[in-house]
Formats: sequence, structure tokens, C-alpha cells
Amino acid sequence: IAALLAGRLGWDFVEGDDFHAPSDLAAMAAGVPMTEADRQPWLRRLHHELQQRAPGGVVLACSALTAHSRGVLADGIDDLRFVWLAGDPALIEQRLRTRTRTGSDNAVGPELVPSQLDTLEPPTDALRLDVAASPIELVDRIVDWLAEEHA
Repeated sequence: IAALLAGRLGWDFVEGDDFHAPSDLAAMAAGVPMTEADRQPWLRRLHHELQQRAPGGVVLACSALTAHSRGVLADGIDDLRFVWLAGDPALIEQRLRTRTRTGSDNAVGPELVPSQLDTLEPPTDALRLDVAASPIELVDRIVDWLAEEHA
């Protein structure tokens, strides 16, 4: 969805999982969730990437699960918006299983979904969308929302 959105907008796309330390990727692959302390260096790397790319437009896909995490990402970046892709945990787990079977790279496997949902502090300043909708429909809704935000 993030890659589709970036393509539609003509912006850069950043996959947050590409910025995890190898040790964190190995731990998550073994089913060990990251702690908030573990996330800090990763969030700083993502923030740096956002700062570098923000002037030209950028879409970042990542699990910014806590208000603190979102604050780190947003610090000093004007016009940043959050989209919360929410959904039924069973659907999310099923999609992650499908990605794993098809060989798609994804740091979080279905076994980490419960810990991620336990950590989640639902954002109050984000567009909340249900992932049950089609990717094209979700991208359309995000583009419309961004247009309204800038009107």
C-alpha cells in the first residue's frame, strides 16, 4: 500500500524493515519482539531518512507503534502525516503468513502480531483505514485525505 501510494504521488518510498539492524532482524525472525529500547536506533535511522527525503516527498512504511515512536519520526519534519492501517488480527496474521510463503521480505512474522498489538498505542492524529479494503481503494482514500488536508 505504501509503495503504491508513493508511486501514485511520485514520491520516494522507504521500507522501514530495510533499516533494522541485522541482530534485530534475526531476533524477530526467531519470534522475539523488539522492545521500545531496541526500536530507538531504528527510529533514529528512519527519522534521518525522512529528513533527507521529505523535501521531495516520501512515504515510509513502518510499525510506529507508540506515541513516542511517532514523535521521534516526526521531530522537526513539517507536514508529516500518519496513516494507521488497522484491521482484524486474524486477517493481518493470514496476510503475513501468505507473504512468508511467497518469499516476500517482512521482518514481522505472524507470531509477532499479538506483541505488536499489545504494544500499539492507537494514534489520535492519523487517518485510520481498515486493511480489509483493497490496496487501490486504500490508496485512493489516502490521496483524497491528503488533498483535503492541503485544501
